[in-house]
Amino acid sequence: LAVINFFLILFHFLNRLRRSDRLIEESRKETEDILENVNEGLFLLDKDYIIGSQHSKSLTNFFGKEDLAGSNFVELMRPLVAEKTLETLQEFTEILYSPRVNESLITDLNPLNEVEINLSQTSSFEIRYFSFQFSRVYENKEFNSLLVTVKDITEQIRLAKQLKAANEKASKEIDMLMAIIHVDNHMLTDFLNTTEKELNEVN
Repeated sequence: LAVINFFLILFHFLNRLRRSDRLIEESRKETEDILENVNEGLFLLDKDYIIGSQHSKSLTNFFGKEDLAGSNFVELMRPLVAEKTLETLQEFTEILYSPRVNESLITDLNPLNEVEINLSQTSSFEIRYFSFQFSRVYENKEFNSLLVTVKDITEQIRLAKQLKAANEKASKEIDMLMAIIHVDNHMLTDFLNTTEKELNEVN
């Protein structure tokens, strides 16, 4: 009876272990699927600016480098941004690691919402714009790493510049139209008649 009881307990334990392994494998697969397909660059950053062992595939696409796990984030950014931006990055993350600082207040003042990145190509540089968001990762009410989210906002910046240029052009055209409207009626009539005559001659 003791031997049978032992094997029953062992069988029950092995079943639970197999179920636990299956759940762990399913969880790992889900995490991999998320990291493979998410559009943002996601990674954990410790106090020494070391990138964690897991990161999204988009991160390698953004920076054009493989095997970013274990890399120093500051050194990765050094050739891509201005020195002032690099100093801002270090100062901001140091503030985030300070437990006395309210996270919600400091993230609202994030100076890295729009960062110009100079990516090296074969024979030239490609200018892109990235947005960096930082949030604390808590474990047992303490944090020792930051979750960093990177977005490529190059197209958004390009469209914003186009919109600004279009608004400026429209404003100039409105100013010109207003100036024409305020011209003396006789002068405006003479101008339109002359223009019509010259267009007829051209035709």
